[in-house]
Amino acid sequence: DELMVNKMQISFLEKAPPVLASINEGLSKKNWPQIAQNAHKLKSSIDLLSIQTIRNEIRQIEALATSELCDKNSLTELIE
Repeated sequence: DELMVNKMQISFLEKAPPVLASINEGLSKKNWPQIAQNAHKLKSSIDLLSIQTIRNEIRQIEALATSELCDKNSLTELIE
């Protein structure tokens, strides 16, 4: 229903900026768990709203941030 989609969009627009700020903060502090946790928070909203342009990137960010063998340069490029 259109009203529900509008509410979800508004919620995403309100909640995404602080989550993205936390991802950037995690990057500056090299706090990989913080990055992974915040990327995970965005995944379901991105899927529910069918935001295809960043769907794969947010999953890559989460996967790279949780990987012991992660290429941190690739992670930085994705976030920036």
